[in-house]
Amino acid sequence: MRYNYWHHIGSPMGHGNAAVYFDDGDGGDTVVGNVFYRCGDPGRGSFGTVFSHGGHDNLAENNVFVECKRALGSAPWDDQRWKRALEGGEGCDWQNRLLKEVDITRPPYTTRYPSLIGFLNPRPGQARINHAVRNVLVSCAEVKSGNWQVKPEENWVTEGDPGFVDAAKGDFRLRPDAEVFRRLPGFQPIPFEKMGLYLDAYRRTLPAEPR
Repeated sequence: MRYNYWHHIGSPMGHGNAAVYFDDGDGGDTVVGNVFYRCGDPGRGSFGTVFSHGGHDNLAENNVFVECKRALGSAPWDDQRWKRALEGGEGCDWQNRLLKEVDITRPPYTTRYPSLIGFLNPRPGQARINHAVRNVLVSCAEVKSGNWQVKPEENWVTEGDPGFVDAAKGDFRLRPDAEVFRRLPGFQPIPFEKMGLYLDAYRRTLPAEPR
């Protein structure tokens, strides 16, 4: 999921909510180059702006989180719950989808996606981690919950302006001299000016944006 502007999503009601929600053990996904503004609410649970329910090896990379209550959230599954899921429980029809519709135990899956080897027979106590690299978190109340690995040297948490053109007016473009490029070597500019709705033959007017 890349190059989207997510904003004003969430309510404190119930168990919480997210802008991006990977459900039922979903893993191996990448969230890259997005801008999240006031998204997600932990509620009474472990939700975050980007949320993983049970999954692992998801990657959040080169994103900007602004005024989010919790940037990254997860509700990890233990060995027993993974066993149930792999056997067809937890709403996961993996036996049919991974062995009958395709067969991930044979090439080309084992050669093209070597991380699938042993997926249906995980080791007891296997580490299940989601990864976050080169993200900037601006005025976020919390960084993460659950199994997200967020190393301080690979991400930047700040209360200051990382170099926005005009955040007060909702312009989250980053200036060429933005501090984030010094703080996070390898951080790539995000094409904020190309995100969102645009005028064309089918959309003649744009709705007013909330602030």
